[in-house]
Amino acid sequence: NPAGYLKANGTTFAQNTFPDLYRALGNRNRLPDLSRTDIGITAWFPSDQIPTGWLAFDDIRTRVTETAYPELYRLLTGKYGSIQNVPQAEDRFIRNAGNSLAVGTKQEDEIKRHVHKVFSHWTNHTDAAAVGYEDHNERQRSALVSTWTDGDLNDNGFLTPRLDSKMATGGDENRPKALVLKLCIKAADTLGEAVFWIKSHGETINAGALDAGTLAQGLQDKADRAHTHTAAQIQGLDEKISTAVAAQFTRQTIGGVDIVRFPDGTMIQTGSYRFTRSGGPIENEVVFPVSFADGNVKCFVSERHSGRVTGDRRQHNWLFIRAKNHAAAIITNWYEGSCDWMA
Repeated sequence: NPAGYLKANGTTFAQNTFPDLYRALGNRNRLPDLSRTDIGITAWFPSDQIPTGWLAFDDIRTRVTETAYPELYRLLTGKYGSIQNVPQAEDRFIRNAGNSLAVGTKQEDEIKRHVHKVFSHWTNHTDAAAVGYEDHNERQRSALVSTWTDGDLNDNGFLTPRLDSKMATGGDENRPKALVLKLCIKAADTLGEAVFWIKSHGETINAGALDAGTLAQGLQDKADRAHTHTAAQIQGLDEKISTAVAAQFTRQTIGGVDIVRFPDGTMIQTGSYRFTRSGGPIENEVVFPVSFADGNVKCFVSERHSGRVTGDRRQHNWLFIRAKNHAAAIITNWYEGSCDWMA
């Protein structure tokens, strides 16, 4: 690991080893998981030109191998047992899993069971209800009906029209209105070997050399126990004390925000913000580069001088700030301008 960083992979760490990181994460000892998680997601594309890192869904069986796409291979074989068992999308409509339909289920085309009203040209049809008709048939002259009865009531007295007859209507399939897109699956990480790290602590040089206990012990060992020295007589004492005190304070700048930490654990962050919208009140979120230990954050804001407060306009920008939580604050403004804030 780089000095002062931990890999952001979702693992846990010892609270007493990295106390600042523990507080920054909201008193939690689990690192954020910024590892790759998008392999295996699917998306529809409006072009045959597939972006880098994606494969056509129906190319899975021929192109996904343990060597070429190891993460996707493990994901799919864990579900289907073999790459060859992954179902093909082909020209199918995609349905959501649920209502007894499991992921990976393939269905052939089907028409839901139903009936149609049928005309009869018989002058009398007393047995209609007995063989499946409701007993209110509408009768038409035989010249208007395209089929002729065969006299067998078991099949309702009608022949089945051929698909090429004038009674057949429609196209080659059953479908709703459709738009054809290309279904693809994320097969490779386009970030390559990128690894995300989180700042855990400052770099430590000569650990323990400047802590108060070691310094006191060194002073004691320097002098004979039978006599004493004044501070002026001890060479380098002022420098060591100044260095030890300075080490208790840390200061850094992240994204234009100054961050100062004090020995008692107090942290102060200061920054500036420019408002690009007016007509308020408008709430603007400011995210702290380093989160505080809890939501008990004191916030202050001050408007910078603006030409709008002079002349006929005299628009003073009403500003308010409040802590949203341990990681952010909300600044409310009325007009465009800029401000300085402190938390």
